[in-house]
Amino acid sequence: RRARPLARDAPEARTEKETAAVEDAAEQGRPEPGSAGFNQFDPAATLSRAITKRWGFAGGLAFVTALALGDAVEIGEALLRGGNASEGTGETVTTSSGLQYVDTNVVKGGTAPEAGPGLLVGLHLKVTVEDSGELLLDTRKTGRPVAWVYGKKFATPICDGVVEGVAGLKPGARRTLVVPPSLGFGSVGAIFPNENVVPRDASLVYEMEVLTVSPNWQ
Repeated sequence: RRARPLARDAPEARTEKETAAVEDAAEQGRPEPGSAGFNQFDPAATLSRAITKRWGFAGGLAFVTALALGDAVEIGEALLRGGNASEGTGETVTTSSGLQYVDTNVVKGGTAPEAGPGLLVGLHLKVTVEDSGELLLDTRKTGRPVAWVYGKKFATPICDGVVEGVAGLKPGARRTLVVPPSLGFGSVGAIFPNENVVPRDASLVYEMEVLTVSPNWQ
């Protein structure tokens, strides 16, 4: 079931609910909003490391950061191409863990690897609460995708359901996940980096596009 997302204005001050969620997150060792644990994907920096490592071009950073974001993404696609894309079947798949997903765009072939351990994975995410449709995050609107090294420690908005749901996907793939609380943020809830609050025991809908899958150049 797909809930219709609703826009949410950022509050000027935290409500009691938000304050409680922050305290719970701190007790669970979850990062505060905007903490270093939230890895925002920087295509220019990633591509700079790729250029330097592959061709010994020490000026990679200066070269790439001089480009517009769109140019940087085009160069990234030239370095690691995802392959041929086709429309998904629309079939809902339920895994043994309870994760549900629907593929809307499937990518096969190409030179880019599939998302898996040790690889840098960059994503666009649109996250809503399944029951209410409340919009928690849309990285396309903010222009700030997220990334982490698969298999390493992660922070919000990444969760176990995203880790499972992105496995095996190539750049250009699009998949919608329905993440149950057991694979999301459970009875504690969470605070996203934009300070939106994930309710306790909430199932979340993640509309996900894979932007890059590449070796960890850091």
